[in-house]
Amino acid sequence: MQTLALSKCSVNSAVMESLKEFTHLKTLKLCDLTQGLKFSSDRKYLFEYSLISIDISNSEFIQGDITIFLKQFKCLKKLRISNSKHKKEILELIAVDSNFFSLEELDITENIFSVYELDRLSQMKNLKCLLITLDDSIYKDFVSQMGKMYFENMNKLVFINTDINKEIFQLILEQTSLIDLSFKNSKLTNDFFPISIPVSLEKLKHIYFINTTISTEIKRKLMCLKFYDITVSFQ
Repeated sequence: MQTLALSKCSVNSAVMESLKEFTHLKTLKLCDLTQGLKFSSDRKYLFEYSLISIDISNSEFIQGDITIFLKQFKCLKKLRISNSKHKKEILELIAVDSNFFSLEELDITENIFSVYELDRLSQMKNLKCLLITLDDSIYKDFVSQMGKMYFENMNKLVFINTDINKEIFQLILEQTSLIDLSFKNSKLTNDFFPISIPVSLEKLKHIYFINTTISTEIKRKLMCLKFYDITVSFQ
């Protein structure tokens, strides 16, 4: 077995102990758990090098130090911590621990971040895909205090439940390797200037808008991006 989904399950210490039986697990889902789960530092797993994806979203019932568990895995490429009360310690860990330099995809949507936590995020230079919910005022504070956020290898960026103001639009334009850009349940303000996109994002191929508020004027300008071979989709 390579994928184990324990989402919305009652996962106790006995269940976590049984994971020792798995030797080549690649994907583990521990999201939406229905009871308290506490990780133990003396519990080791045989799939520490084979596991590449973990989902611990909606982690209200996970107790204690979750980093004890995450530190065991040396080759993670995908991590989901959407709506997580443990976001601070997780970001602190993956920003500086060399075991997480292999991380390519990070889902941190439905979280409210401090300027400090955004600074930790900005240190993850190997990310290729980021799904994020940004508070526009907090990100504005981040820019004034820390400067820009740039990911050299970022080719996919997804905003969920985010108001795209001038500072966040500038964040988008600075990701020069971007190929796919998506907005879901978000809102574009008048600071969004589509004409700037092909100039800054030469590799961009697709922009997706899913249940996102856009003015008629911005939508009209977005449709002109087809002349730059950029596909714009509305859902």
